[in-house]
Amino acid sequence: MHSAGRDARLIRDFHLHTCYSDGIYTPRELVGYAKEQAVGELAITDHNIVSGLEEGARAAHEAGIALLSGVEMSALYGGREVHILGYGFDPKRREERSPLFAYMDELQAHQHRWLEEVAAHSRENPIVVKTEGGGTVQISLTAQDLARFSRSIPNGFNLGVLIKEKLERVCPAFRDVPARHVFYFLFWRKEPLFLARYEELFAGHGMENRKYWDVENESPPLRPPEEVIAMLRMEHALPVIAHPAEMKIGEGEIAELSGMGLGGVEVYTPKHGQAQAAFYEGLADRHGLLRTSGTDYHDPFWRAKADFGRDREGRPLTSGAGIEAILQACSA
Repeated sequence: MHSAGRDARLIRDFHLHTCYSDGIYTPRELVGYAKEQAVGELAITDHNIVSGLEEGARAAHEAGIALLSGVEMSALYGGREVHILGYGFDPKRREERSPLFAYMDELQAHQHRWLEEVAAHSRENPIVVKTEGGGTVQISLTAQDLARFSRSIPNGFNLGVLIKEKLERVCPAFRDVPARHVFYFLFWRKEPLFLARYEELFAGHGMENRKYWDVENESPPLRPPEEVIAMLRMEHALPVIAHPAEMKIGEGEIAELSGMGLGGVEVYTPKHGQAQAAFYEGLADRHGLLRTSGTDYHDPFWRAKADFGRDREGRPLTSGAGIEAILQACSA
């Protein structure tokens, strides 16, 4: 069932994020970068949302790049969150609120409620920033800030983007700090490596390396994979398990997911070394699943440090199924 498409040299990246979820670029900017990197086929796969696909399709058409409709859906499997990529559906059906799009709406509503709580907390406990002129400025989230996310699915990274913009306006020194690093330093304690790089800068402006506005984002109402796969199949989409090694998806799980209707495995990704890619190639072939490629690209500062359309060694992603093979599998 595996096919590499008509042109085995074609660079393909079927796992990309935009500012509609937790990427930094607009769909148009992302497509522009794809053209610079000589990517011939791509898919925008934002988390649980398809709002960026229309803009992405227009930009891809203008750039002469083939774009496949995509999304990265969250599911609860074995007590942990896993991600299932869906390809080849019609995003215009969103208005009909089929089960897939109704599920997206549930997850988006959950995240918007969380962001409203964070905004309320931020107004009660603003970040106090010492300016270079010796004064202080209080930073919090406004109604205007929240309005920016009306068509997206808000998450912690969006806080980093907002705060970077606000910091830049009062402290020009922050212009050289990527939004993702602002997020890691102020809102996510899991990145101690940024202490050495930024602690002096942030401390000089009165900020600490801690979780500001720490409002627990309770687990969203995730569905089991068999339901998510069935929703995707109902939309004539191909369900593909994303970066399985990262999610510790092994042989038994691939067999079980295949029985649920899984159609492919993301084999070629910077998150897999050569041995892992070979392992998942074997599993995909054994269960009659397509092998796909994708970087899970968010921005140049994403912790996976993957470049657009490239593996972890910087080599172009030319292996795996192309759009033609994926669409054939959707209709099979």
